[in-house]
Amino acid sequence: MKYLLAHDVGTSGDKAALFSQDGSLIASCTQAYETFYGPGGAVWQRPEDWWAAVCRATKAVTAGVDAAQIAAVCFGGMGHCCTCLDRAGNFLAPSLLWNDARSGAEQRELEAAFGARRCYQVTGHRCSTAYTITKLMWVKKHWPEVYGSTHRVLTAKDVIVYKLTGRMCTDYSDACGYMAYDYARGAWDEQIIRAAGLKMEMFPEIVSGREVAGFVTREAAEQTGLMEGTPVVPGGMDGQVANIGAGTLGETNFHLGTSTTARLHVPASVADPEERYEFWAGIEPGTGDLAGTMNCFGGSIAWMRENLCSREEQLARQTGKGVFSCLEERAAASPPGARGLLFLPFLQGERTPYFDAQAKGCFLGLSMQHTDSDLKRAVLEGAVLHLAMMMQDLSALSGKSAPKTASVAGGAAQSDLVCQMMADAMDCKMLRLSVGAEVGTLGAAVCGGVGVGLFGDFSMANRFLSVQKEFLPIPEHTALYREKLKSYRKCYPALKEVFSKIVSL
Repeated sequence: MKYLLAHDVGTSGDKAALFSQDGSLIASCTQAYETFYGPGGAVWQRPEDWWAAVCRATKAVTAGVDAAQIAAVCFGGMGHCCTCLDRAGNFLAPSLLWNDARSGAEQRELEAAFGARRCYQVTGHRCSTAYTITKLMWVKKHWPEVYGSTHRVLTAKDVIVYKLTGRMCTDYSDACGYMAYDYARGAWDEQIIRAAGLKMEMFPEIVSGREVAGFVTREAAEQTGLMEGTPVVPGGMDGQVANIGAGTLGETNFHLGTSTTARLHVPASVADPEERYEFWAGIEPGTGDLAGTMNCFGGSIAWMRENLCSREEQLARQTGKGVFSCLEERAAASPPGARGLLFLPFLQGERTPYFDAQAKGCFLGLSMQHTDSDLKRAVLEGAVLHLAMMMQDLSALSGKSAPKTASVAGGAAQSDLVCQMMADAMDCKMLRLSVGAEVGTLGAAVCGGVGVGLFGDFSMANRFLSVQKEFLPIPEHTALYREKLKSYRKCYPALKEVFSKIVSL
């Protein structure tokens, strides 16, 4: 029996899963690591922590399995980080994460030097603090010694591929997140890199995410427990890998993580004239999605749990229930619409469709009649409404009708309340997938299986999947959310100037 070891190097931790080639989940675990926050929108992690977590997780899920039977190690991971390594492969500084917002000045400099419109036309992306290129510009300005010693800049999963194989590379989907990738040519764009004042040689070689990039070295084998020579398949950015892991059960899919992406498969020629939505290269050459990403779907829920759920924490201790289960029950006590209360989930600024690092989260419409149940339901509804808004826009841009079926997976998808909200807000049947592990690790495993020839193509994911539960839209709720979404759309434009004047403490 052959096995596939998959890792999803995510924002909150490394999720690892071991699958058999027939689709059975053998073992899974998550190894968390710390995220650090600082003034000016600083968000960073230590890449050493990623590697330590991957080593621990690998040993945990492969315990009792013959390492010689592991056919491949494969990956998904959070995109557009900025991790600087020297020629010897040493980490030179903490990694600036995708949601680090300190590079606003650099964003404006690049727009002036290269042209904001041209940037979108070449890369499929708006110039933003979210992407690697502006973060590297920030490093050059604020950490000149780090920049001067930098040999390559890598994202999260590519750091792990390097640690395993000694090869510094990235795949097409992660290359998109640098915002220096010409998706039409499938190569780095030298002109935008030069306009940014950066060195072309700092950008890694681009390889296929579905092919073997290298083999586990002796040193990596000693640290992970893997066999030296085990093939390593890069996979891709978390969203694209999860897209594979979700299979074709539904017209589209949602992976509800810290951030969450809405996507539709489109030809590369489809673009947004207003530059609100972006094109992301797929794992397969010639594939891609028109997509929008919100920064804080699961992040909003995590914030609520940490700051608004002391009652639920106590109840969980008394009853033995999970905290989220208690939270869900409390939120369900509020009627659909949360008695008119709106929540804007901009707790870490917002990407699509506003691309505003200064946007702030807030409750609107709060009155003496509202209870903590209303607040909790409003947080969940705010996250769902933003996702529904993006799907409306994507359907309009692509000329496709709104999907009538969609699959959903990820942490928040375990909530019946959240799944029902999504069905109602999008007027779409939601299929909650039962995959045993995250679709991110499943998608990575399928990439690995294709890479080493165990699977013919990505459709193999469907053999790993089943539908755990269906959620049908409730017409009266759909009508209510349709009206609430109209109000939601008006909030950011009305508050944009206010947000820009609020000073971060």
